[in-house]
Amino acid sequence: MKIRNEDLVKLNQLKFDLLSPPCTFKLRDIAVGYIDSTIETINKYVPEDNSYAEQLNKLKVEIESASDMPAIRRVCEDDFLNFI
Repeated sequence: MKIRNEDLVKLNQLKFDLLSPPCTFKLRDIAVGYIDSTIETINKYVPEDNSYAEQLNKLKVEIESASDMPAIRRVCEDDFLNFI
């Protein structure tokens, strides 16, 4: 399977942003948006019921349930590193 260059660039940018998330009041929304975008891109190439999408959905739930900004940053940094 060959991934289009623009999708590869998009996935790399999303990975970079999740590994070093910006410090804003909307961090949770940004991270969830990135994860949704990543899942959408992955699903173009792999069926929707794949382990990557499942792991990203678990990460999304963890981010949504995190209580404060430092916790969200830790989830983004630690858990996304385990994903790749």
